[in-house]
Amino acid sequence: MSNIVSLNFDHHSTLQVQANLRHSSAINQHLMPLVPSEFGRASSCFPIVIVKSEDTGQFTFSAMMGFGPGENLFVREGLWDADYEPLQIQRQPFFVGDDNGNRVVCFDSDSAALSSDVGEPLFTSSSQPSDYLETVQQILNELVNGEQESRELASQLLDLDLLTPFSIDIEFNDASKQSVQGAYMLNESKIAELDDQTVLALHRSGAMGLIHTLRCSMHQIPNLIARKNRMLEVAKSWFERA
Repeated sequence: MSNIVSLNFDHHSTLQVQANLRHSSAINQHLMPLVPSEFGRASSCFPIVIVKSEDTGQFTFSAMMGFGPGENLFVREGLWDADYEPLQIQRQPFFVGDDNGNRVVCFDSDSAALSSDVGEPLFTSSSQPSDYLETVQQILNELVNGEQESRELASQLLDLDLLTPFSIDIEFNDASKQSVQGAYMLNESKIAELDDQTVLALHRSGAMGLIHTLRCSMHQIPNLIARKNRMLEVAKSWFERA
């Protein structure tokens, strides 16, 4: 369970972060939230799907890292195994808090990435934020600003009826089968039917570039299946040796 604390120099001057452990909270996450500014980087590694919150009904964008709850195929032997690390992982174990209407940096004091004697320091000897902490602050700002951008993009996609349920049936190399449903993707036929005026408006707003990136990210699905097959093969070899 998280224990969120507001960060300040007086109490946390010696706090350090082991950056190679910041993904520890993502080990069991098969969907990782993304903001539009990172779509391009994320699409080189993961399929990007659209997820509807059961609580709020709000649509958000997520990198698909596994085929079901509890499965993250990009953490291997405790190490992150992808060319891109989503901002939601990069910012760990830090959060944005609110102090009388002002943004403050908070952290999860129970995070395995925190240390008092090894890692990246958060403050300099002159009590100023370190380069590492400044980078974290930039990431947190990008995420906060990206929330509004995500809402606006999702609203555009909904208004144009461009979403369709994501559904895929997979048979892995070990003959096991899995059906993946529950998210949404772009409707290719509806995109093709957009009139010129709408396409131009999407281009001018920057949305068309994001739409193109979302479409291209679907090419990562075969790579994700191949990654799962490799892990199944490793597990099979391990049991055979045992």
